[in-house]
Amino acid sequence: MKNKKKTALIIAAVIIAAVIVSAALIIHNKNSGSTPLENITVSESVLPSHPLKIEDETSELTAAADSNTKPTADISSVKGIWWYLYDDEQKVCYAFYFGDNSRVDLAYFDDDVLQGEDYKSGYSVYTQDGDDIILRYLPDSFPIKNFTFTVKDDKIYLYDEALSNGSSPSNENFIEHFN
Repeated sequence: MKNKKKTALIIAAVIIAAVIVSAALIIHNKNSGSTPLENITVSESVLPSHPLKIEDETSELTAAADSNTKPTADISSVKGIWWYLYDDEQKVCYAFYFGDNSRVDLAYFDDDVLQGEDYKSGYSVYTQDGDDIILRYLPDSFPIKNFTFTVKDDKIYLYDEALSNGSSPSNENFIEHFN
């Protein structure tokens, strides 16, 4: 019981002290005629640099060019075509169809197709960095989850290997390639 009274007295004393300090600060600010934030000044030397710049008063804000990004290449020549990446050693194939709005349709062929099952399909999105096309987050049924291709001379390359192009994916084309 004695400990509860002591604790209650200490808490009451802390609350009273806080109220007194708050009241004193309010009275002091009213008497001085300024708010605590009015006296703060910021020099231009401590302001962070900003990537936006204004060229003149009538122009819109434009982002300053990032030195790490490559200029975006025109990849329209590889869109609307099925591209095939064959792995002859493991007898698998990935097929890619780059469409509008950064969408890529996908197909994956493996041993299951050789045994009569259908190929796996899905879609993902791609981003572009200069001549590179980057695919991330392929469907769960695909063993590889990301690719980075390079576009040059109207072809798609994975490292130094050029992907072949062809008609829509089919089990017959896959079986024909590996027989």
